[in-house]
Amino acid sequence: MNIKDFTEDKLNLFIDEQLDSDEMDEIRHAMLDDKEIRERVCQLKAVRELVGYAYSEVPRPPNEIQQQKKYHSFFAKSIAASVTLVVGVLLGWSTYEYSPNAVQAISAENTFQYVANHVNIDHEQRRIILHIDSGDMKVVNAALNEADQLLTTYRKANTPIQLDIITNKTGIDILRPGMSPYIARIQDLLGNGEVAIYACDRSIAKALKKEGVEIVLMPGVAKDRSAKELIPERLKKGWVYIKA
Repeated sequence: MNIKDFTEDKLNLFIDEQLDSDEMDEIRHAMLDDKEIRERVCQLKAVRELVGYAYSEVPRPPNEIQQQKKYHSFFAKSIAASVTLVVGVLLGWSTYEYSPNAVQAISAENTFQYVANHVNIDHEQRRIILHIDSGDMKVVNAALNEADQLLTTYRKANTPIQLDIITNKTGIDILRPGMSPYIARIQDLLGNGEVAIYACDRSIAKALKKEGVEIVLMPGVAKDRSAKELIPERLKKGWVYIKA
């Protein structure tokens, strides 16, 4: 299916799990392969979550419920751009490109403090996948910074989080002692009980075949399943997906 066939209405039905199983799987696989689809779905979910926070205690007359359903798609479009920065701060997502003017207008700390002081936030556990498929230093540093930011943001909001870092391809190299400069930093992440780390078994097998030596990973890493199994499994359960 062409990316243009994924209309906003269809993505909203996907978020609501109102599509048939084939269509749900089609969009899940598209999210793995296409950055634009990932960002569109994450933005729609983020807008819903933020609007839900802001209006969770406002009573509505019954006749307004049908009106809200009718104009939901238009409403999401109209406010998505204006809330992107706030969503990024509140949820710790970096899947958007912020304009310099927006960053100058609202600092991250000021935005967080506004949300903390004025918005009724639920404290259900957030479940997030951070997918790393490259050993490039710039990519890995950004991903680990993202992990730190997510943990800090949710702790500050007193909201539990489960963060699964899933590595595949050359991303597994960040977990190899003697090769990776990130071992100590990753051990710190593993030590807090909110983070699990996975290395794709297919990527390990390919590295073994290529190098001809045992692929040794740091302790605490799960390595018995593939990324293509782990990620769709979590997406079906409503996890948020972030690609490094």
